[in-house]
Amino acid sequence: MRSIPIVSVIVPAFNAEHTIIRTLNSLLIQSFERSFEVIVIDDGSVDNTQKLVTQFYEENSLDWKLISQINAGEASARNTGLDHCHGRYLLFLDADDLLHPNSLYLLVKSAEENQSELVFSSYRKVFSEKRYQDFNFTKSCYSSFELMSKFFQRRITIGIGNTLILGDIVYKNNLRFKSYRAGTDNHFFRNLLRFVNMGSSVSEVLFYYQVNSGSIMTATYSKSRLDSIHSVLDTRKTFIQDEAGDNVLASLDVFLVNEIRGNATDYLLSKPDCFTKDHWKFVTENILIYMPKNLDASVFIGIERFVWSLSNLVFYYFPRMALYIYLLYTKMRSKI
Repeated sequence: MRSIPIVSVIVPAFNAEHTIIRTLNSLLIQSFERSFEVIVIDDGSVDNTQKLVTQFYEENSLDWKLISQINAGEASARNTGLDHCHGRYLLFLDADDLLHPNSLYLLVKSAEENQSELVFSSYRKVFSEKRYQDFNFTKSCYSSFELMSKFFQRRITIGIGNTLILGDIVYKNNLRFKSYRAGTDNHFFRNLLRFVNMGSSVSEVLFYYQVNSGSIMTATYSKSRLDSIHSVLDTRKTFIQDEAGDNVLASLDVFLVNEIRGNATDYLLSKPDCFTKDHWKFVTENILIYMPKNLDASVFIGIERFVWSLSNLVFYYFPRMALYIYLLYTKMRSKI
């Protein structure tokens, strides 16, 4: 009888032939000496992803899983992984991201020592070989409310790659990823936090998130990005049904304001003539209409991310002024 693995690592992959082996190698060299399984879900790739993963397994005598499905999107692929995993803990990873060799060991150690149902670590955003940014969190323990409020106010990062989850929370509550065109992962973790009683953090940088190259000044904007706002509104409805406290909902509104600001900023930055009346009309009629009413401004103030909190607060009360100042600043920097 096959023993239950301590950790299940779920990796969706679509046309990932250039990155998947590096990702799998980062799992192969883990210092974690207890059992863990890796489940790669090939989401209808048309390149050599499936062939390379199969060869990697054979060359390293691994009994890790490779599941193939018709292309259905990342949310569906992650859900397929959840349907086939058995680990006591779960960790999601993208097919181009990397883990530190001590990642699984330190995450599980924190979970067991603190009886945490969720553990997250510091992480690094990698923009190029020589350019990166670390996001550091102190070693600490968190109550359910602290996790929610800090996550909703973006004072901590809980998500793909840097977060270990107690599997029973997902299994018993039948949690799954809902397919949005934007905001899918954040929606899952916001929903997950409804069932977490205790969490903890690891100060070491254990996850390396690979940022796709491309200039924000030349990026295009699609109305599908509005799904990131819709996903927050769906979360809000769920929390209201759960009779969540006013403090939790107020913190969630901060998350919503940030998504609205991000959509408005990305839309305007995608337009060379971003200061025209027509573009502001689009922002007003399609994005700012979701701005929450009667916001508790006090939840914006946080020592950990004061500038970020202040930016969102100013945007909430003076959206046009805040956006135009940021656009001018961004365009001036792009010319330096």
